[in-house]
Amino acid sequence: MDEALLNFLRDLMEMRDTLIERIAPEIAFASQLASSTLTKDGKIFVIGAKDSSYIASLLERQLVDGYLIPRPNLPCIALGSGEQSSNGGFFAAQQLKALAKPDDCLIIFSSLSEDPRLEAILEIAIDRGLTNILIGPSSASQLKQQIQNNDLDISIDVTHKAHLLDSQLSIALAIAGLIDFQLFGSDL
Repeated sequence: MDEALLNFLRDLMEMRDTLIERIAPEIAFASQLASSTLTKDGKIFVIGAKDSSYIASLLERQLVDGYLIPRPNLPCIALGSGEQSSNGGFFAAQQLKALAKPDDCLIIFSSLSEDPRLEAILEIAIDRGLTNILIGPSSASQLKQQIQNNDLDISIDVTHKAHLLDSQLSIALAIAGLIDFQLFGSDL
């Protein structure tokens, strides 16, 4: 048991470290897009599918409450991941329709399986002119097809949920740290 656990943890860390080195430029670009949104008085919306919704909520918390240094709260809204509204639509879609404007940014944390709700959210974001950042597995083909030329797709080449969540967590924390660095001069 102990050896199996150690092997699993080593595999998890090795995969994440290899991935992060490969996508570091994309992570830096994602933080630049988010920082640019914030400097234009825009908001960042985050949403995740299934277990990735916890990663989205964590990123929201780091941006609103502060991450590396004491600083002003940043406008970030975690969209509800599956609640239905009173009129039968999805609450997250209604939130985005009511609150989004062209200077805003949407960060999507997708899961290993397709999620039509995320596809609908991304369609609304594109219609509203938001900058979109997709962080998910390479297999999220429907979402990738919707991404526009000015959007960013950070693809994670994984097939195991633990690898995906570990990678998304590292990416989310890196984006939060880079935003603090870019906007407030914190150390990384």
